[in-house]
Amino acid sequence: MEKGKEKSISGKKMRLNITQKLEKLPKGILIDDKIKGNSIRGVYGVFSYDENNQNEHCYYIGRAVDIRSRFFDAGGHFHNFIWSKSDKEITMKIVENLIKDILKDKKQVKIKVITEVPYEFDNYYRDMQRLAYEEYKVIEEYQNKNQALHQLPEGNWIKLNRWEDLKDNMKK
Repeated sequence: MEKGKEKSISGKKMRLNITQKLEKLPKGILIDDKIKGNSIRGVYGVFSYDENNQNEHCYYIGRAVDIRSRFFDAGGHFHNFIWSKSDKEITMKIVENLIKDILKDKKQVKIKVITEVPYEFDNYYRDMQRLAYEEYKVIEEYQNKNQALHQLPEGNWIKLNRWEDLKDNMKK
C-alpha cells in the first residue's frame, strides 16, 4: 500500500501523524522543534530568511492555545499543504498565502514560538486576556519595525476602503 494511504481494519483512512504531515509540507519550511513535539500555548511568528539564513523578516504573528494544532490540525494554517488535491481542500487562508509567496521568492520560511504563555489558572478571563495581550505586544513590536503590517486586530471594525475615504477627507 502507498505511503500515507494506510487503511484501518474498517477500511477508513487513518489519521496522519505529525511526521507524515511534516513530509507533506513544501521544502523550505522550517518548524521550531518546540512546536513539533509539544502542545504550547503562546505567540508564534511566520518569518522569512534569505539564502544565507541572515536577514529575518516577520510576516505574521498569531496566538494559539496549542500552536502545533493551529498549524497541523484540520482547518489549520497548513491544511491545504497537507490535504491538497483531495476533497478536504479548503479556501486558502492568509498564512498559507504568505508562506506560498515567501517560497515563491526563493526564501526560507521559519515558523517559531516567540513567547510561551502558560496558564496561571487564577481566573479564566485573565488567563485568556494574558494570551491576547502578549500577541498584541508582539505585533506592536514587529509593526514598529515595519514588519507584520498586514494584520488586523480581531474584528476589524472598519473596512479598508472606508478607512481610506476617511483618511482622504481628513487631509482636505
